[in-house]
Order: sequence, then C-alpha cells, then structure tokens
Amino acid sequence: RPADYGKGEQTVMRHILLEGERGIGKSRLLREVLQEYLPYACGFATLRLWQGEKLRAFCHIPASRWGEYPYGSAVYTGNEEGNIILFDEAGTQWRQEVFRAYSGAKLLKRQGKERYMVLDEIGGFELQAPDLTGLLLAAFDSLPCIGVLKKESNVRQEDQKAHAAFRAALRKRRDVRILELREDNTKAVRKEVLTWIHQYAKGEGESGIRK
Repeated sequence: RPADYGKGEQTVMRHILLEGERGIGKSRLLREVLQEYLPYACGFATLRLWQGEKLRAFCHIPASRWGEYPYGSAVYTGNEEGNIILFDEAGTQWRQEVFRAYSGAKLLKRQGKERYMVLDEIGGFELQAPDLTGLLLAAFDSLPCIGVLKKESNVRQEDQKAHAAFRAALRKRRDVRILELREDNTKAVRKEVLTWIHQYAKGEGESGIRK
C-alpha cells in the first residue's frame, strides 16, 4: 500500500506528493495523468537537458508546458532561464539564485486561471536556503499541490538535515499525503492520483486560497 495512509483513508487530501527510488517513474506518472489539465497548473517541472550523450543540466520549466516533453528531457542550449543545476568542466553548480528568482518568483505565482500547483521535484539543495524552504511551505497554503518529494536516500549528505526538517513540517500538516511509489503499488498510487485530479485539477472540487 502507499506509505503514510492513516485515518480518513477515503478522504482526498488537498496536497499529494510522491516519493520513491530514482527511476521508479514518479514524474512520468504525474506527467501522463495530468496531461489534459496542465494548462490549468502553475508551478514547475524538471527536465534533464542533454548535449549529445552528456547530461548538462536540470532545468525548471513552467508546469503548464510539461506535456510538451513526453520523455522529460530536451536538448541543452545554455540559454535556458531555469537551469537550476549545471554540470560542466568545473564541476556541479547548485544554483539557488535561479530557484529563487525564476522558479520561486515566477513559476509559483498564480496568474489567475490556475486551479492547482505542480512541484516536480522538491526536497533537495534548495532547502539549504531558509527563504526557499519558506517559499515552498507557503505554496501549500495557496493552491492544491501535487508533485514529487525527493526520497531521503537520494538526498546529498549535506542536504539531509534540511530535508528531514522539511519533511517533518509537511507531515505535521493534516492536508498533505506523501505516497511512496514502488513497483508493487503503482496501480494503487495511480488511482489515488486520479481521484485527486477529479477533485482538484478538473476544477470540480475546492480550489483557491486556504489559510
């Protein structure tokens, strides 16, 4: 069964986050089932950018454009506004300033027609900055959110303390469900996500600001 099921199991939580091992298909599942409703989403999705066979960057794009990239990847040009992680000859650049100025200041902002927010993915290096942690937590007080939470075993050692604190803050909320995606529960998790879509992304349930 999905992790973190508890009392009120039949209730559709306002916010759902998937976590699981690398490559299990968390982002792919969300991208596929949300496809029809992405025009009504704010937030961000993460692409892998390639230069030939070399991974050059992880890039945030507007969630509303996620469906344009069915494989979750694109060609690296170096001109992307949302490159949050860069890989080059000098090493790896973890770019909190891009997360702050682009992902936070632009992509998390509601423009008017959005029904829900996509967060793909959260729980990594950005949590080292208290203002970014606060920004992400505040997102859960705005629109219904659905996304991917980085699994603890996939977090860099230097980010683990901040990740644990962030996850604990989410678990204290009564409107967040964290679902572990595994090979043996994909159908159950997919069903849970589809129920959430019917409630929130389709515009038939509650949306808007909740404090």
